[in-house]
Formats: sequence, C-alpha cells, structure tokens
Amino acid sequence: MLNQPNIQSVTPLWVEVAVNNGFVHNPKYYSPCKPNQFLSGVVLTILDVPELDVQLISNEIKKYGGQIRNDLTEDITHLICIDPRGAQYKHCIDHRIPVVLPQWLDDSLRWMEKLDSRAYQFPTPIVYNPTKPPTLFSYPTLEHLTNNIGQTLIDQIIYFGTEIHIKDDFKSRLVQSIKRAGGTVSTEYNPQVTIVILKYRSTPEAIQAFEDRKWIASLWWLTNTLAREYMLSPLSTLLDYPLPPGGIPGMEHLSISITGYKNIARDFLRRLIIHTGAVFNPLMDSNATHLICGSKKSEKYKETCHRDIKVVNHLWLEETFMLWKVLDCRNERYSYIGEDVLNQMVGRTHLLQNKLDLWMNPQTMPDYLKSKHAYEVINMDEKGSVDIVKPRKAALKAIRVLNSIVMPDANAYEKELRSAHSSSKKNADIASQRKKQKT
Repeated sequence: MLNQPNIQSVTPLWVEVAVNNGFVHNPKYYSPCKPNQFLSGVVLTILDVPELDVQLISNEIKKYGGQIRNDLTEDITHLICIDPRGAQYKHCIDHRIPVVLPQWLDDSLRWMEKLDSRAYQFPTPIVYNPTKPPTLFSYPTLEHLTNNIGQTLIDQIIYFGTEIHIKDDFKSRLVQSIKRAGGTVSTEYNPQVTIVILKYRSTPEAIQAFEDRKWIASLWWLTNTLAREYMLSPLSTLLDYPLPPGGIPGMEHLSISITGYKNIARDFLRRLIIHTGAVFNPLMDSNATHLICGSKKSEKYKETCHRDIKVVNHLWLEETFMLWKVLDCRNERYSYIGEDVLNQMVGRTHLLQNKLDLWMNPQTMPDYLKSKHAYEVINMDEKGSVDIVKPRKAALKAIRVLNSIVMPDANAYEKELRSAHSSSKKNADIASQRKKQKT
C-alpha cells in the first residue's frame, strides 16, 4: 500500500510538528526511508554568515532532514548568529526560540546527531564566554585558597558528597575560602543546597541532585571557581564535572604517551588518559599504541616514524572522553600537529548536557569498564597554572561545516602568535634605540 507513488511515508515527528505549527511541512524532510535524518524537524535562520557559506551549509542541512529560512517564520526552531544583537535576535529571545552559536550546527554535523543546544545558547553560551573564559588551574592545592577571593559564591549553599575524601587541613581551608567567597557549606543534603560537589556521576547522590536540578560539579570546579573569581557552568571543561565510574570500552587496550604539551595542559591530558581507562605511558615504551602530540619537534614524534604508533592531537582524546566512545584517529581533525600552538588549545572541549543526562538513568547509562589502572591521580604537591586561551571571534566565524578540521583555526592562531612576537620584538628594538640616543 505504502509503495504506491501517491502515498508518502513520514515519521511521527511530521504529525507532531504539523499540530504545533498549524500547517504541514514537505514530507521529504521526515522520510523514514532516508538514513541519518537527525536534523528532521529543525528549521533554521542563519545570520552573520556570508551568503556563499549559507548556500553550502543549506545543502548539508537539507541532506540530514533540516530546513532553512531566509527570514523568521512561524516554524523557526533555531536562530544561528555570532553577535547577540538586532531585531531578529530580540524577537527570538522574547519568544523563547533558541538562539545558538554556529558551532552548534558544526558540531551536530560533525558527530551526526542533533546535539543539545543549551551549551551553545545565548545569552550565555558555555562554549564561548569572551569576558569569563574557562581558565584552568592546577589540581586542588592549598595555594589556590588565598585571601584574595571575591564574592564568587554569594548565596550559594554547597554540599560535599560522601565519596569526596580530602585531608582535614585542606577541607578546613576550603570551607574558609567558600565563606570568604560568600557561600556556605551544608553538612547534609537538603532542599536549600544549590551546588553538590561529587567525585563520580551516576551515583545515587548524583541522580538525586540531578532530579532536584542542583548544580553538579567536581572538586576541581570548586577550586577553579575560587581561583577564577567568577562562576562558570561545570560543563565548561571536561574535568569540572564529576567523573564516570569507569573507563570507555575499548580504551583499556590502549597505552598512550604525551609529547609537546607542558604544565597544566600536560597534567590535564594525563588525567584524561587515565579517566578514559587507558594506560598512561610516559616513556612511550614498547607497549605504546598512541602518542598525543603537540609538536613535531619532539624526539617521541620522530620515533613514531619507525614504530606502529598512532599520532593524534589532544582533540582526539578530549572528544573521545566527551562522546564516550573511541573515535577514529584517521580523521584529519585529529591528525593535525601544529608548532607550539596546540598546548594553548587544551581544555576548550566542553561537555554536552544530553550526553550527561544518560548517566542519570539506569536504563540509559552508557557502558563502562572498571579501570585496571590506578584511578586516583591526585597529587596534592602539584604546582603551577595555565590559562586556556578563549576562542577568537574569527574562529567562530569560520564555520567548519563541510570541512570540520582544526587546521585552519590552528594555522591562523599560529600566525597570530608569530605576528605578536614580531611586533613585540620590533617595539623592544625601537625602545632600545631611543635609550641609546638619550645616552
């Protein structure tokens, strides 16, 4: 019956959207026969993007079941823009239509699924905060807990989960710092608690906090927040949120080394390796299978030319952790190795709310393996800090929909560094000449 040419088959979503809109869409965008129609039901208007790029993007959107409009219409589901201003932006905000960064579409197309838009959504997108970037500091130490703390946690009530075990002197200093920052600590979980500090996600405490709509964060998020002196979502960086209870299936067979990354960036990646369930292999011995590489100048990189070791940048590891599956190393996005640039890009990957939601339901919880390796990687004597460079507006405008590779952005960033260095050297030379003239 359905094979007759005048009868079209559609997904139930076609009916739902028609009821909500009061009119029907073209059935071709809701075909159950086409593969990967993950944008079915999505209707977009795109601003701040060159017309030629919009045409290219439009073809990709339609390929996966989405639709695009030149102006705001009754059926618009998302407005995509870079600058949060103008009549169309205000209209969407007033009518609670999600206004998102282009990166939402880029990431959805890259991973072939409609991602939760909340992390990309104005007025405060997690993935881009030009005034308050997600700066990373070393793992919690007493040195973080200085007297120079603003009212970062004003009116916040913090509860430490039962699996958080920290030394008494450290916890005492931490509680004092929380109070100086305007917050209070509750010794028991209750409705007044606003932030719950946990070590692992998917525990009974985590599920309860999730159901009660509390902020759920890790100890690292707390000390990062005190050091930053402003609050950001725990989803802003991968380790600001409680950890999964085990490793990613398949990662237990991998032995991973690091080269070309320094200081906090290196420690951040080391922790990620262990939390994925892989073996951290600092010496890149005969068991090594992968090298997280930030520079081709290193001896470890040169050694891989003679060994069967997969070479990737940090994005492969970060996005493997974020998506909770072993990603293909052959993707050009992960094979690009810059010169002294990747170290400063570590930590930009954020968590996705819809992926985290899966851990809060026993029926949808992702598979995981208990790690065979030492899972506790905290070293209370670690020192130092490093800022994660905030995304530049130019990078946001470069929508990598058809060619989602990190190379163009990294190359531009590398040129920026060289230009800044050259300008700085030139200014220093001028100052030196003037000084000589005066003497």
